[in-house]
Amino acid sequence: MTVDINNTLRVIPILLLVLAACGGPDASEGRDIGMEQVPERVRGALETKFPIWHPERITESDQGDGVVVYEFFGKDAAGEVARIEIKWAEGHAELLLDERLR
Repeated sequence: MTVDINNTLRVIPILLLVLAACGGPDASEGRDIGMEQVPERVRGALETKFPIWHPERITESDQGDGVVVYEFFGKDAAGEVARIEIKWAEGHAELLLDERLR
């Protein structure tokens, strides 16, 4: 089988455009943000449930339907990995997941 390099090179820009339109390969994982970018009510929900816990990493995932999911990653008091998920929709914050891996 032979490969025509010219045809292959013509397809690459099209594939890149498709990936960009779909949000790229990691769009579902969200983007890293700082705590200052998290809506006040989402921060409030996190701080009410976990007043002394501070995440090491935060991601924001726009679900495309007016819903944004914030994931907070860090370690719990025992040093174990923890992940908290909070959904933000229509001005309301809802705890979706409290996953502390033991």
